Amino acid sequence: YIKAQGNSMVPTLKNGECYAVELIDNGLDISIGDIIVYCIDQLVVCHRVINIIHMNGGRLFFRTKGDNCAKADGWAVTTEMIVGRVII
Repeated sequence: YIKAQGNSMVPTLKNGECYAVELIDNGLDISIGDIIVYCIDQLVVCHRVINIIHMNGGRLFFRTKGDNCAKADGWAVTTEMIVGRVII
């Protein structure tokens, strides 16, 4: 489980509420529209996948955005950063 902190995913995820997280070993099961949990610079982030970038060699990158944010996150999420997917 993860406790949502902040308002970037309102109204889907509400500040202070707990949500189940399905652990993910690799990014192959992630789809556009999924809400993923990932770590960046010691922060845990829950944001929605808005694009999946397939690179040569099979490497995947994910573009994410908070539902309540005007712009996408300024970085690409790698499979190594991903902890899991939020189950609503």
